This record gives sequence, structure tokens and C-alpha cells, in this order.
Amino acid sequence: MSAIDDRLLEILACPEDKGPLLLAGQDTLYNPRLRRAYRIDDGIPVLLVDESRQGDESEHAELGARDRFRELLRVAPPDEAARAVLGGVLSHGPVAVRIVEVEAYGGPSGSAHPDPAAHTWPGPTPRNQVMFGDAGHLYVYLSHGIHRCVNITCRPAGEGGGILLRGARVVAGHEVVDGRRPGVPAERAARGPGNLGSALGIDLSFRGTDVLDSSSSITFQPDPVPGDLIRTGPRVGVSRAADVPWRFWTAGAREVSPYRRSPRAGRVTDHAPW
Repeated sequence: MSAIDDRLLEILACPEDKGPLLLAGQDTLYNPRLRRAYRIDDGIPVLLVDESRQGDESEHAELGARDRFRELLRVAPPDEAARAVLGGVLSHGPVAVRIVEVEAYGGPSGSAHPDPAAHTWPGPTPRNQVMFGDAGHLYVYLSHGIHRCVNITCRPAGEGGGILLRGARVVAGHEVVDGRRPGVPAERAARGPGNLGSALGIDLSFRGTDVLDSSSSITFQPDPVPGDLIRTGPRVGVSRAADVPWRFWTAGAREVSPYRRSPRAGRVTDHAPW
């Protein structure tokens, strides 16, 4: 969660150039135009030029990259946002996974990208409220009461959208994952959305985490897959909008889950993921 309220952040301005500020971690507001950083003390921004500091080159570059990626998630259609997430690395503590399979989901009826298969379809509820917030946050939900499924939100605040992380390759913390998924072969440790959540140790308490905030306990580092290595097909297990090709995976990745069509969606030719 943000160190300060999102609504407050929208109206705060740099006292020097009167422009908007970015939240950089839990304790800093940053002006990328002047490379000036202001601290946050116990949730209270200290917007005094005399008490600010200059950001260094690496800090400026990192903040700029995160801000550009968040903006991409906000403005791109859900399918393009999903392609951008594919290949990125999601980290939680000692465990890190590279995303090899995702699904895009849009918004409710009347939105720019209406999607009856999405959790956003009924409009905002206590369960899906995070999906209607800013892009780049975790939406975590239980499937069948046991599987912890992890999504990264997309689209502008108020519209609703998300990217389900369906499969990943463990790239760090193998011993920890082995403890969480004992006896499971490496290529299956984070194959499928519930297994991915278990491998990373993510539960419902992490709903709303800003994964583009470097100070968060869970972070995401984009590393897009070249377009010629991306494959696409219909989403797994949905009964509505079942033929929309909003599932994306990295060609040849053994961690990709097999395609299973919902029996309520009618019959089509099976789609193999590789």
C-alpha cells in the first residue's frame, strides 16, 4: 500500500516548479523534472525545498523506467499490457520467477474493453476493488477456495482490468520453492496460476501491493519477450468470451500450462501451448 493516500498524491505538487510528484518507495516523493526528492515522515510529506535532496543518476533512471512501465499498463489495451508483462521477473523475498504465461482481462460493460470473463464485469465490489485502482498493483484471489491466483492490474484507475500470471520459471530461491512444493519437478513448480502463487508464498494479504514500488515486499521487473517468441490463444477455463485470444505464452517454455476449455463454453479444436 502507498505511504500516503492516492487521492492526496494526485493533488500534491513540488513547491519549486508546482508540477506533480511521483511516489518513490514508502518514504519519498520525487520530482523527475528537477530530480528533487522530498521525504515522507510518518505519512506526512515534507514539501520544503531546503529539506529536499537531489536524486542521483541511478535513482532517476530507475524511477523513470518504473513510471514509464506503469503508464504503459494504464494506457495500453489489456492484451498489449499482457504482452509487456510476459518475460518480466516477479520477486518475493528470496524467490524470483520469470513470467512465461499470462492472460489479459478487461473491464465491465460500458468500459473501453468490456470483458464478460473478467472479475471486473459486475463493476467494483469489495473483492475486486483493487482492479479498479491504479495500474501495477497485485490483485490476489482464491480459486476453488484453495488456489491463490496472482494478477497485476492494468488500465486507468476507475476502468478495471488485470493480467493473470498463469505460469513462470523459478530463477531464484529454488530451495524455498522446493519446501513449498515438495517433490514437484522444477518445470511444474510455478506452472498454473495457483502453483505460481504457492511458489512465491503470496496470499490474500498481499492484495493491493504496488509491485512497481522498489520498497514493496513484492516487486516486478519488466523484461519483455520479443514479439516473434510470443504465442497466443484462448484463455483457459472461461465460459464467457471463451474464444478471445487473450492468453499469451513464451514459445518453447516448458512451464506453460496446457489449454483446457470450459465445458460450458462449447466445443472447439484443442490448443496446445507449444
